[in-house]
Amino acid sequence: MPTQEQVMQRIYELFSEGSGEPISAEAKDALRSRYFDWIVTKKDEAPGAPIDVWDDGDGKDLQKRFQEVGKKAKEKKKDKIGKTECEAAYTQVEQESECPYCPDPIGG
Repeated sequence: MPTQEQVMQRIYELFSEGSGEPISAEAKDALRSRYFDWIVTKKDEAPGAPIDVWDDGDGKDLQKRFQEVGKKAKEKKKDKIGKTECEAAYTQVEQESECPYCPDPIGG
């Protein structure tokens, strides 16, 4: 099983793959703020924490979502993908996903 930090590094890579560009420090900070604790947190409706399934079928689906977050962030960018674009992208992907692992909505 990967470590929490290994999963976080993979999230950065997946985001970058989806956006087609290197990840900015601002985007890294936004992703870490949103997902670092989430990686090891089990929600009631999920069979495990994201780290528990990261290398399995459910985990592969989660990984695809991070590529989608990168893609959506690129669509929202003006000159670079920063915190605002990253937050808007992950909020959109989480809202559109029927995923028992997704973090609770911001402010919800």
